[in-house]
Amino acid sequence: MPKEKEQFVPLQLESTIAKINELNEYAVKKMKYLTDHSYFITIRTTDTDMANNRDPFSKGFYLSKQDKISEAYGEILIAYRSLKRKWLLYLASRKLECAIQAKTENSKLPGNDILEDMISAEITEVYSGLLILKGWVARGENSIKTARNHTYGEREREEGGTHNNSDNEPKD
Repeated sequence: MPKEKEQFVPLQLESTIAKINELNEYAVKKMKYLTDHSYFITIRTTDTDMANNRDPFSKGFYLSKQDKISEAYGEILIAYRSLKRKWLLYLASRKLECAIQAKTENSKLPGNDILEDMISAEITEVYSGLLILKGWVARGENSIKTARNHTYGEREREEGGTHNNSDNEPKD
């Protein structure tokens, strides 16, 4: 009978532990920067201001809100993309390390989703930061859309209806 493969437990070498600490520290700094500059609060208060606005066609109001949201959204999006890029690079390199380790130890590598969860658990600050920022990116996008819809709604009201897009239609 062939010998059953042992359960896989990823090793963490000194270099891996140093990389984990570096990535987690980077994530903490990114989140602190966003919090210290009140980007999350800016989006939250701007959302509340737009929800409480009594004049849905106040172009100046929505343009000023759009500017505030765009600044906060831009900073959050940059941080999100940066963390995601670092997480994906770490994930790829650790998957390769784990595959090599499993081969040398004659152990069975867990499925991709399980392995991904195991590796993500090593860099908790990065992964939790990604999840938090993903929600804020979506909220920022929705806020910008709301402000733009109200701004363009004002233009339609001034012009007496919807825009005529006949100029944008393809020509034969």
